[in-house]
Amino acid sequence: MTTESREMSSYCQESVRPTHSRKYPEALQSLDHPEALDLLATAVIADNARKAALDDTFFG
Repeated sequence: MTTESREMSSYCQESVRPTHSRKYPEALQSLDHPEALDLLATAVIADNARKAALDDTFFG
């Protein structure tokens, strides 16, 4: 019964996790695919742009 409880708990946690949070670990496991590299590069660029927009010292 304990195994079933753990499996059910894992399934429930996974089912409510946002889709993008699953994409990145999968992309990191597939670095030999250009699509995975594109996804990760886009995420890094977007994060850097967000940080730059929030950083007042970046603009002068």
